[in-house]
Amino acid sequence: MVNKPFDWMVNLESEVEMGPGDWPHFFKTNVEKVFFGKISEKIFTYKELENLINLKPICYINRFYPTIKTDPTLLLKYFWDKESFWGMSNIQKMIKESTCYITESSRANKKLNNIAKWLEDTFDKPTDCHIYFSLHKTKNKSHDKHKDKHHNLIAVSEGTMAIEVENRNQTLKPGDFAWVPAGIYHRIIPISEKRISCSFPVAINFRSNEYDTREWIEI
Repeated sequence: MVNKPFDWMVNLESEVEMGPGDWPHFFKTNVEKVFFGKISEKIFTYKELENLINLKPICYINRFYPTIKTDPTLLLKYFWDKESFWGMSNIQKMIKESTCYITESSRANKKLNNIAKWLEDTFDKPTDCHIYFSLHKTKNKSHDKHKDKHHNLIAVSEGTMAIEVENRNQTLKPGDFAWVPAGIYHRIIPISEKRISCSFPVAINFRSNEYDTREWIEI
């Protein structure tokens, strides 16, 4: 079990203060409700994002996604490449024009891994992390209002954004998170010029509860 991943929680109706032992029960009993809270530390930084997007496997077609329509003929594949990838010049163009996100990122650092572990321990279901970022507020297009098939914990790491959910508009600052159940329509609106948020989808409706262990390898 991860030690103190959350400081406090607030649901949409009233403030709820709890000790660490209350959090798993709160999540389980309110899993179908929207609520908000705060994570105790910054979980991902701009510098970590810079390092991540300069690693070629992160730019493979099945991991790096812009939220604008892209031309598949721009994909590249050279001698050493295992999969087709977006070249660095295309990545530069995408991050100027679009909100982008990187999937399979729950092990991008130890903090993200710990939160994913806490959610897996709580729900006994596989959890991932998708890192969303926009670097040019006035130019970047994000997702329109949509619903997801998995429950999501959406945490802001850098910058400020708003979330429209259940006819409410909630501002989220670094450390704030929103719990958005599967099937609930929502939309993210960047407020600051740049922002990073980390979305943790929990495959709560997935029949299997098989997933990899969360040991962190230290050398």
